[in-house]
Amino acid sequence: MVAIDANFGATFDGLTISLILYGVTCGQAIFFFRTYYARNELLLKTLVGGTWVVDTFHTVLIIHSTWHYLISKISPQALQTANWSIITQIIPTEIIAVAVDCYFVHRIWRLSNSNKTMKAMALLLPTICAYGVSIAYVVKCYRFPAFVDAKKEEWLLGTFSSLRMAVDIAIACSMCILLYSKRDLAMPRTRLLLKNLIQFTVATGLLTSMFTTAYIISAFTMPSNMIYIGIYFVHGKVYLNSMLAALNSRDRFKNSVPVVVMESGDTDLEFSSCAATMSG
Repeated sequence: MVAIDANFGATFDGLTISLILYGVTCGQAIFFFRTYYARNELLLKTLVGGTWVVDTFHTVLIIHSTWHYLISKISPQALQTANWSIITQIIPTEIIAVAVDCYFVHRIWRLSNSNKTMKAMALLLPTICAYGVSIAYVVKCYRFPAFVDAKKEEWLLGTFSSLRMAVDIAIACSMCILLYSKRDLAMPRTRLLLKNLIQFTVATGLLTSMFTTAYIISAFTMPSNMIYIGIYFVHGKVYLNSMLAALNSRDRFKNSVPVVVMESGDTDLEFSSCAATMSG
């Protein structure tokens, strides 16, 4: 029999951290709407509102699944089978991941000066493929809900998780490369902003990639317990909070962009525009 703390404890820990992050999500969403309510940003407002609703649905699902294992069906037998809510919670998580990836890809598209469509498609195609494979994995889980069957068709899990991690790293690297390519346009006073933008990009991309990596490793090394499920509970909320942090920091980044007049009469407007685009 598998250890109780590696199953009930893992889902409880995942739920606890997820609820904390859900509170942060709500706070960031409220801040966004209170700060930018007067702006004509219908698409961004729809994105934030829609992902918050999906995240709320995800929170309900993981609460139900934890209730199922800890309260309603607490028994050794309950550990043997995945219930419907613990399987279904994969769908809203992947919807959030796709939405967040699309947002960051759009920022890269706006910042790029050449081959904009090619760069965007190179990042979007793996994202869409990862979502399609994740749906196939959900179907597989409904067909084989027993945890002892976790190794069946496990290539689906490895494929969509690996694609998700690869996209996260590619997006972060692309944004850093594009920002660094503008370094020569920056005056000395604006290089600190450039450094801050790159550090922020690396931090958000690295954080989501770390959770994906931890999920993959635990799923393939310990498929018979719920540790990887507990990690996955947190996964989507890390994605969403990274996007909300980027949106809510737009004014701070834009206000820190100085427009410095050079002796030739030119200005640092191109870099200012670049930084403003990357920050929102």
